[in-house]
Amino acid sequence: MERGAVGLRWREWKYHVKRDNYDIYTTDEERLALVPDCVIVGQWRTLVQYWGQEAVKAALKQNSINREHLGGYHKMGRSSFRSVRSEEDMNILLENVSEEERTVEYRDSCFSRVMGEDGHGRLRTWGLMRKKDLNLQPSEDAVESIRTQLREEMQSQFDIQIAEMKAQMEAQMEEKMACLQQEVRAHLERVSCPLTPTATTSRSRMNPSIPSSTGQVISIFTVVGIIFVPIGVAALLASHDVVEIVDRHETACVPSNMVDNKIGYI
Repeated sequence: MERGAVGLRWREWKYHVKRDNYDIYTTDEERLALVPDCVIVGQWRTLVQYWGQEAVKAALKQNSINREHLGGYHKMGRSSFRSVRSEEDMNILLENVSEEERTVEYRDSCFSRVMGEDGHGRLRTWGLMRKKDLNLQPSEDAVESIRTQLREEMQSQFDIQIAEMKAQMEAQMEEKMACLQQEVRAHLERVSCPLTPTATTSRSRMNPSIPSSTGQVISIFTVVGIIFVPIGVAALLASHDVVEIVDRHETACVPSNMVDNKIGYI
């Protein structure tokens, strides 16, 4: 469609160049002597040769005759009288039906009844250079395809957003779980308060069948024994010294004649 519009503008430009620089002269020498500013010298020579052919002259003459038969367009502002009449006829047809019945198919049928069938050339109301051989998609199918495309785009956007939210929630949950684990470890360290390891506790560690509480009780008794055994030994040693001192005192107090016969004294 864009290529057709460019081709049409190219033909219009060539028409103005021919009218202003070719038709005003009678010989090719005069035409080639004055090259237009908007045309390259080589291209201008080619155009002069092309327009000088007899077949091209006959086609140009016939096109001029056909254009004279078309006549002018009657316009009222920017709209032609034919467009205004066509619009009035369509409004009359639409007034005979209710709003619910004014579907796209009914409007298309009204347009066809008012405008008539398209000719063998270009299609009307479809823009510049629109031909019949182009595959025109029905309006309902076009709308449905647009809806499907929009639905797919929205679904893909929702999937991306859901994936991002899921990743954020997983990261937050992992962070909270790590904080909870640290708090639990700190609480257990404060509650446990482990004692000094002893032989019994080492045996309990080597033998998992011994409960940890038993190892703690044994270690407590071991500590108590370590504290009180030296006290008892010291007491016994102190009592032995007292006995010895008492024996010496008693010996000093006994008369000399009774020292030799201690057994009888006792």
